[in-house]
Amino acid sequence: MNNSKLYKNMCSFREKTYSIFLNKKEIQDSKIPDISTYDEHYLEIISKLEKSNLAVFSDAANISRPAGTKVIKKFIEKGYVTKTLNEKDNREYLIELSACAKEYMNESEELFAKILDEKLSVLSAEEIKELSRIMQKLLDENTW
Repeated sequence: MNNSKLYKNMCSFREKTYSIFLNKKEIQDSKIPDISTYDEHYLEIISKLEKSNLAVFSDAANISRPAGTKVIKKFIEKGYVTKTLNEKDNREYLIELSACAKEYMNESEELFAKILDEKLSVLSAEEIKELSRIMQKLLDENTW
């Protein structure tokens, strides 16, 4: 089966949706101005991990430990991340999003959800249900 058209359509939808998202983020009064796509991706990873150490973050981001250290150091300097000593292991520091970064990530999630709702509004309730079922099947039945 040739899935090239499906792939192209999925990529095009993602690119167009993300472009709208970026344009709206520029207009919005952001708590974190001038953030790169990579930085936003790394903040999303930290958000999902909640409190974790540098090794866990680096592994989740699929980057080396030195690169992870550099990212986290920059985020601490910018006030996006806090680093606290692990109470259970004094040799380890835990990282988590700062309050302003958490607010930024929540705002981003809400904005993206609104854009997605707007774009999916061309589908019927039945089509949305079917799309949701298919996406869930892809998530459940593949090895990630």
